[in-house]
Order: sequence, then C-alpha cells, then structure tokens
Amino acid sequence: MTRFLFIFVMLGGILLLTACASTPVPLRGKFPPVTPLDAQQNPPRGTTVRWGGGIIAVEPGANDTCVEILARPLESWARPQATTANFGRFLACTRGFLDPEIFRRNRDITIVGQVTGIEHRPVGDFDYPYPRVRATEMYLWAPRVRVWSPYWGPGWGRWGWGPGWGGWGPGWGHRGPYRGWGAWGWYYPYPYRRW
Repeated sequence: MTRFLFIFVMLGGILLLTACASTPVPLRGKFPPVTPLDAQQNPPRGTTVRWGGGIIAVEPGANDTCVEILARPLESWARPQATTANFGRFLACTRGFLDPEIFRRNRDITIVGQVTGIEHRPVGDFDYPYPRVRATEMYLWAPRVRVWSPYWGPGWGRWGWGPGWGGWGPGWGHRGPYRGWGAWGWYYPYPYRRW
C-alpha cells in the first residue's frame, strides 16, 4: 500500500510541475537559433522563427496589423524573460485587426512566423533596420504579478534578525516579537519599527 501511495504522489508531483511550465501548444516546435539582431545583418527570408519580447507599438492598417516588439531572450516555455537584455527590435505583422488597447505597450508577446525581409524605419534620427515577420501565431502573455514579501531571507525580516525566517526562528530574537535567549525567547507584542 505504501509503495502504491509513493508512486501515486510522485506521478502527481511530476504532472503538477510539468503543467506549471509547459510551452503553449501554438508556440511548440523546433526553431533555428536566429535572433532579430542576426536577421538585421543577413535576413533569413522564408525561415520560420519564434521570437518574443515587449510590445513597443501597435499599428493597425487597412488589411493587417503590425506590432513593433523589443526582442528579449525566451524562457524554456517561450515566454520572454524579465530581463534588460535585448535582441534588438522587429516587426510582426498579421492579417486582421489587433486592438491597441489589448496589445498594450510593455506587454509580453511571443510570435511564430516567417521572416520576409527588412524594413527601415526611423527611431529618433536613426534609420533602424527592422526584420519583418509574417506572424502565423501571436501569443499575448498575462501581465506578470509582483509579489511583495515582508521577509527577505533567512534571519532577516521586518521584525528584526535571528536564525529563523524574519526573526521568528529558534535562538535569539534580538529586536523582534520574540526577545531573549533560548528556544524562542519571550513574546513581545509590539513590533519593532525601524523608522
């Protein structure tokens, strides 16, 4: 019985972990390691690429919509990394209308499509060579949620310092809700304020 339970728990854990970080179905596949910066020098026309980054602007046209994107490296599940590293800019164009209120500036997007060439556009006074992609798939990611925690790591926290999380652990609780020496110290009901 315990062996069955162990196998069941392990399989459930594996399934749970793979569900959390899997690549969305439209973005799966094998793609060459070509970046938009590489494509500026030697545009691989007709090559299918998977690029992503943050939206700079959306330009709806009469028959299609072009999205200007600041390219960033992709995570293993194809989401653009939350980093300042970039791979240049590129244009991803698709048929139909994309609403600029939904495809807002700085939203993460990943596209799959074929490189069709280079389009020169001004960025300030600079004539920038944008690799242009005819997108077959566009995946708009949900906004990243920042989580604030009052605890900064082992031993450091809002309430003082100690060998536990945020001064709540065993031992000393120098300036926290637990003061003194010993297993937990004694409880002090008023939090220490650093300001």
